[in-house]
Amino acid sequence: MGVKVGRLGKIMKGTSVVALVQNFSIDMRSDWLETTSLQDNAKKYVSGLHEYTGRAEFFFDPSDTNQLAIHNAMLNGTKLTDIKFYIDNTHYYSGDLWITGQSVSVPVGDIIRLSCDFRFDGTLNFS
Repeated sequence: MGVKVGRLGKIMKGTSVVALVQNFSIDMRSDWLETTSLQDNAKKYVSGLHEYTGRAEFFFDPSDTNQLAIHNAMLNGTKLTDIKFYIDNTHYYSGDLWITGQSVSVPVGDIIRLSCDFRFDGTLNFS
């Protein structure tokens, strides 16, 4: 088993690569429901609902149609259904998602950046 390097990652919208991605992260969480009852000596739990969120950062290029579609999904309240987050050339996470927040940073001495927070709507898949 070898390690993976981040530079092989990419975000795809449909069959096209989203331009100028700097990084992305996906967070996976589960609710844990306590089932401890009287006379138990230790707490007990069962897994509840799962939640998947994340963040992606780009050098902002409004001329890239895929990047613009992600940007506009927040503005229009549109669910994205064709996004894949590749960790290498073959393995990726996918699922329907909503853009829940974004920021555009325009520093005087640096490159304009777009940051997007997202929340998956339902199941997160790994292929």
